[in-house]
Amino acid sequence: MSGATYVALGDSFAAGIGSRTSGDRCRRPGGYPPLLAARLGVDLAYQGCHGATVEDVRRLQLGALGPDTRLVTLTVAGNDAGFTPVILAAAKPGWLVDGVRVIEAARRRTRVTLPLALFRLLRDIRRRSPAAQVVVTGYPQLFGSYDCHWSTFFSTAELAALQAGVGDLDALILGVAGRAGATGVDVRAAFEGHHICSPEPWIHGPTWPFGDSFHPTDRGHAAYADAVAQALHPDLIPAPPTEDHPSPRLTGHPAVTEGPRETGRAPRFGLRELVLAGTRPPVPPP
Repeated sequence: MSGATYVALGDSFAAGIGSRTSGDRCRRPGGYPPLLAARLGVDLAYQGCHGATVEDVRRLQLGALGPDTRLVTLTVAGNDAGFTPVILAAAKPGWLVDGVRVIEAARRRTRVTLPLALFRLLRDIRRRSPAAQVVVTGYPQLFGSYDCHWSTFFSTAELAALQAGVGDLDALILGVAGRAGATGVDVRAAFEGHHICSPEPWIHGPTWPFGDSFHPTDRGHAAYADAVAQALHPDLIPAPPTEDHPSPRLTGHPAVTEGPRETGRAPRFGLRELVLAGTRPPVPPP
């Protein structure tokens, strides 16, 4: 296979989790890659899926790359940093778990293990698609300064630690992207003022279905598409439409070919995890 024009790789933030679209467990139709492909008028090989780590992307998602690929987007590393277990720990009452300690431990592990793994993944992408622009995104700040949900118990200290953790992770991702010759996109500014509990959130809090919790809304996925589009090389931006060459968006939707529907191995939000056992105080010993 010579490779699709645009190949989208990554985790649940690339795969449309949190959008209103239906679909299989990867939930790809609602992600930012189809929005970007429609804007560019290019066909898309959509590989991103729920729960993917850096190693899952290497193992499952690189098959669509080839020498003809012109654009690759990658959103990954949140699961390597412990996205789900860290948030679940911080969401529980303080008497049940020290959320700050869990967050700080995850930050230390991430700084040690993630840079080399991400660099190697980007090197493999470049080897398969040497002519492509590779765009690597970070993650938005999920939380503001307070918790507004009855089912979660984020303290002020935990929210501050989570914000610092996202800052660390984004700096690491963007730094590795630069060293690997990729284009890094910091999406935090695009989500400014739209965190969980804000008047107009672009990130879900705890939801039904549970798998959408702490993921972008439809408007959040659109914000990702906007941020990536602003970072693209001019050669990838379609020319203004003319009578002889109408806009690709007027000639039908670009083709979207989905990759393997195998989710990654990282933990996901579920009923058992989000119905917190800590809603009652512990029973004192006899």
